[in-house]
Amino acid sequence: MNLSIHFVALLGAAALFFLHEMDAVRCREWRIFPVLEHVEERMAMLWFFWLHVPLFGLLIWGVTSTHGGSNLFSPLFGGFCVLHGFMHWLYERHPRNEFRNPLSRSIIWSCAAAGLLTAITA
Repeated sequence: MNLSIHFVALLGAAALFFLHEMDAVRCREWRIFPVLEHVEERMAMLWFFWLHVPLFGLLIWGVTSTHGGSNLFSPLFGGFCVLHGFMHWLYERHPRNEFRNPLSRSIIWSCAAAGLLTAITA
């Protein structure tokens, strides 16, 4: 199988996004979401968890369909990764942000970079 730079970037962005979401549980990301930060802790965590089921399903579908020839998903997902990194930059000083460590930041910025490469090469 011949993997293009584009598909490798897409796989990297997807893998890093999944890794970030694992880190997001550790860092309790629901505490900095504009809506969920006002919800009781356990309920916010449950909403955060269950909202990721369709998100992950869409991501898996998009990556597999992109490999099959679909072109729309790649620039959208790549742009989303860049926007996601920008949103984390905006929320850097949020008092409940627990992503202020080298590991979390490296995952977020690597995902944004892989997303940019994905969008550019789509």
